[in-house]
Amino acid sequence: MKNEARKHHYISQFYLKGFGKSGLKNPQITAINLRDKKYFTTTSNNLASIRDFNRISVPNLKADAIESALSDFEYKAAEAIREIHRTKKFEGENRILVLQLIAMFHSRNPAQRENTRDFMSRVFKTSSSILQRHDAEFRNKTEELASTL
Repeated sequence: MKNEARKHHYISQFYLKGFGKSGLKNPQITAINLRDKKYFTTTSNNLASIRDFNRISVPNLKADAIESALSDFEYKAAEAIREIHRTKKFEGENRILVLQLIAMFHSRNPAQRENTRDFMSRVFKTSSSILQRHDAEFRNKTEELASTL
């Protein structure tokens, strides 16, 4: 039985490896931290990953089910990029896979997750506030309607 994936990359390793020396299993890559204006050299395995980033807790599903499904998609996307590189044609299913990969990189990262979490929190707080302000009015209208039945 395969071990459960715990190191989840929000940028696919196959994509990161494209920035390293070709042909190596785990090439060295120079990364730049734009916030700190510093650079460092590491491997693709050590970049753009967070432990249990895609972990779920859902009955009847493995905790790494999302990571496993993403791995299957990323394999197809890697094949599509290789095919596009080989044929010089950006069309059909390969085009769709690459565009989906780009969308995934945009939406599946720590900053976007935090933006979504913040948005959902503000929606919940606003909704709760509205409900609390109108709770008494709602109860009165409900009782009034119920009395006419």
